Amino acid sequence: MSMNLSKTHDSALLKFSIVFSLISPTVYFLADVYKLPFLTYFPATDEIYFGWKAFNEESGPAMYWYGWLLTSLFISAFSSSFLIYVLPLSTKKLVFLSNFSWIAIILLIPFLIQSLKFYWR
Repeated sequence: MSMNLSKTHDSALLKFSIVFSLISPTVYFLADVYKLPFLTYFPATDEIYFGWKAFNEESGPAMYWYGWLLTSLFISAFSSSFLIYVLPLSTKKLVFLSNFSWIAIILLIPFLIQSLKFYWR
């Protein structure tokens, strides 16, 4: 009995991991481009704000990277769980699709560099 439960758990975790790896690079990219960090951190003043907040002279430069990671984590985890629950995805198909997760990341790198170019003035 516990053997079947373990296989089901492993299959669900495998499905979640694969779908998460396919969704998260795109969500991270969209969070960066559309200024959707979950939080904004100002290291000079050690302040944290929810959402996007522009930097000013008093607070210094803002770090949005933490917020983009959290946005990507939350949205990707929720959408991966939802897709696995709603769609009848087979593990074999997902393992095949997992090969494309690195392709998605590689394709998004030039766009991320373009979106961050104002930092390197």
